Amino acid sequence: MKVILLKCHKKTLFSYFEPVVTEPLELAYLQSVLDEINIPSLIHDSLFIKKSYKDYIKEFNPHIVYLTGYVTATDIIINRAKWIKENFPNIKIIVGGVYAQINYDDFLCDYIDYIVNSPSLLSFKKLILNIREKKSMSNVDGIIFKENGEWVINDSFKVQYWEDYVPNRKFFNKYKHKTKYLNYNNMALLKASHSCPFSCNFCYCKLLNEGHYITRSNEHILDEIKSITSDYIWIVDDTFLVDKNRVMDFCDQLEKSNISKKFIAYSRADFISSNPNIIKRLSTLGFIDFIVGMEAVSTSELNSYNKSLTINENIRTIEILKNYNINLTALFIVNHNYTREDFKTLRNFIRKYKLKTYTLSIFTPMKGTEIYEEYKDLMDNVSYEKFDFLNLLIKPIHLSRGRFLWKFYKTYVLQLFYSSNYMKFLFNRLRGN
Repeated sequence: MKVILLKCHKKTLFSYFEPVVTEPLELAYLQSVLDEINIPSLIHDSLFIKKSYKDYIKEFNPHIVYLTGYVTATDIIINRAKWIKENFPNIKIIVGGVYAQINYDDFLCDYIDYIVNSPSLLSFKKLILNIREKKSMSNVDGIIFKENGEWVINDSFKVQYWEDYVPNRKFFNKYKHKTKYLNYNNMALLKASHSCPFSCNFCYCKLLNEGHYITRSNEHILDEIKSITSDYIWIVDDTFLVDKNRVMDFCDQLEKSNISKKFIAYSRADFISSNPNIIKRLSTLGFIDFIVGMEAVSTSELNSYNKSLTINENIRTIEILKNYNINLTALFIVNHNYTREDFKTLRNFIRKYKLKTYTLSIFTPMKGTEIYEEYKDLMDNVSYEKFDFLNLLIKPIHLSRGRFLWKFYKTYVLQLFYSSNYMKFLFNRLRGN
């Protein structure tokens, strides 16, 4: 038995510039599972491999193809499954990933055989073993399968503890020269938790693992860090800095290990603003960039997102990170109810606090979240590819669609005049570097 692990992508407005190119970490974990049960596998990700997935399938002749991708790639996943089934009807098609875990009903079609709706690697392992041994799937929790032409939804499977796997870095080691986060090259990814313990009403991550937040031990994290061959590591948890004692223990162990790496991580502003001494220590241990969901520039708007955050905490976060020479990447949401004055207020905030790196997301209710139910009737017939946070899915209340988008992109471009990082990145990109 052989398996191809296939990452699907949908190009967006920023695809040409490719400011961020990351390894397919999900597939690297699955490859470790397949290694354990002695099943040969290949990873295909078009960000790194020019050869088409069709050629990969023809040459490798797999028994199983696993497809994954973000919501924007849903149609691509289904169309690739269709092509595979029409040309290789005996290949079993599995779909997984964070979008399928919550919205598996979008993949209930004739071309797909199995859907993994659990983050559990053990569910995936049992699924593969049962396919190989031609056993019934009725006892495999966390999957959906077809039986006699009908879809069967097994019991869900919530991961209660961190499963003892580390990703197979073979693919990353071969292609790490192509990975990047803006001007940081050779960027490895590291995952240290499932789900999110907070209650923002727009958050998709908190739905994963049935909303059950779990973390891996710091010892396990440090062991993986030691094995990574890159100098840069991006910790991709929705928020890495949650429990003060856990973060302090991580600092202790990182310091004792004498590891010399550079780290990027996500954090909430309330943790940073309340723990300047921890941030100071992290700055001495290689943390060079924090990505912070500031979301808005007024406390009332933050309250509308159930963010449990104040504008003063955002401002304090900016000051602390500047004090310790840590770059801030601020994340903002631009709401469809924005007025001209709201856009102006956002730009003034960016200028006043000299934010050099930030991203803007147009308010996009993701299917499965609390706010999706509130706004879904205003988003009729929106294609999957539009859920990239750069498209206006809901009609603006105070501005025309064209005027809204003009002000959105105008605010985005503003950082080109403030950020040497972006200027350097664009210069290198235009030179072909």
